[in-house]
Amino acid sequence: MRSVIKNYLAMIAFAVVAVLVIGAIGVRIDRDQEADPIEGISATPAITGETRSGLVDAQWLLGNLDQVDYILDLGDQRQYDLGHIPNAHHIWWQDAMSAHASNYSEPDKISQLASGTGVFGFLNLHIPQDAHVVIYDSNGSERATWLLWVMQINGYTDVQVLDGGLAAWIGAGGELTTDAAPAVDDSIQATPTTDTAFLVKTEGVSNAINDGTKIIDTRDSEQMQDTVNGTTREGHIPGAINILTADVMREDGTFKSAADLREIFEANGISPDDDVIVYSLFAHQSGNMWLALHIADYDNVRIYQEGYAAWGQDASLPIETDSFQIPEPIASPAASPVVTPVIPEPTPTEEPTDLT
Repeated sequence: MRSVIKNYLAMIAFAVVAVLVIGAIGVRIDRDQEADPIEGISATPAITGETRSGLVDAQWLLGNLDQVDYILDLGDQRQYDLGHIPNAHHIWWQDAMSAHASNYSEPDKISQLASGTGVFGFLNLHIPQDAHVVIYDSNGSERATWLLWVMQINGYTDVQVLDGGLAAWIGAGGELTTDAAPAVDDSIQATPTTDTAFLVKTEGVSNAINDGTKIIDTRDSEQMQDTVNGTTREGHIPGAINILTADVMREDGTFKSAADLREIFEANGISPDDDVIVYSLFAHQSGNMWLALHIADYDNVRIYQEGYAAWGQDASLPIETDSFQIPEPIASPAASPVVTPVIPEPTPTEEPTDLT
């Protein structure tokens, strides 16, 4: 009996040691995986300076850092650790969702959680709603434009996206730092509010199908074939016009000019006076198209909050499967030349401030 117990204890000890060793190896491998440096671009700005559209270019930001109250970096953590715009706070973009969001799509529940705490789900920015905020990422602005949309829903009135993100900053001659961001004032609490002018839910989309509203489907062929683990029917919302997100962007990751964007939208029968709904598979993929419409002076633009992932799951809602073919992306101007980033030698600092 004792030998059985001994063997049993030995097996447990071996298993514990094995787990610890494997875990240590995993941590070592994880730590050894460093982010690739971002290559700078000499971006041609969509709109020079700061505009009401929610966009700023790198040249403007480089000369006006003192006019910006907060800079938010939505890139990956490793990329932030490698180098970021001075004083930029890193946040994890998914923390800007409701704690119970099913598909990145509940910004109306972000303002006031069931517990009565917080404004951004797991994320509390501690930023006044009238502060001047600039957001950027290293992901083609998808995260930044989505957070811009969410912040406007939540009552933030002076927020812009950095056109071209970190690559454009580097290309404009901006330096990167590894220094920690300044501490935020924990006593600042945003007032819960929800501005529904920027979003529409499933019922509203259903009502809009036949009322003259223009509906833009931003998905490419791969996204259209994504059935979300077999739960979503392939197809699109009836009457939707397919304009790819890639169509509104230059190859270097900046937005096309207002004139070019208007030409694209008008060629698809969408005028600035139209009410427009934008949707993707998930809401967080719709931000670039939403912002592009604003750059082109389209004012009445909403994002379908639940996205096609929700529409396609509901068998009671109509879909079309053959009314349009998915076009190839519209040719973009040639990519801007690569610019070597200016990264000063890092100095020992505290860990970067994480507002999450």
